[in-house]
Amino acid sequence: LNAHGKTERAQLERGTEKFLLVLDGAVTAMLDQKEYPLAANDTLYFDASIPHQLVNTAGKQARVFCSVASAKF
Repeated sequence: LNAHGKTERAQLERGTEKFLLVLDGAVTAMLDQKEYPLAANDTLYFDASIPHQLVNTAGKQARVFCSVASAKF
C-alpha cells in the first residue's frame, strides 16, 4: 500500500472472513466506524461482511499480507 494510500472500501458476502498481517510499515484498518492501528507484525482477523478499508497514513510504503476465506468452499 503506497505512502498515504488507501484501498477501496469493501463489504464482502456474509460468511467471508479476512486475515491481515502487516509485514512492513503501518496501516489503519477501518471497520465500519472503528479504527484499528496496525504496525509491523500485527494481525487482524475479522468478518469481511463489515464495511472495511485499509489506510496508510505514513510517509512510506506498507506491505500487508491478506488472506480471504469464504464459508461457501
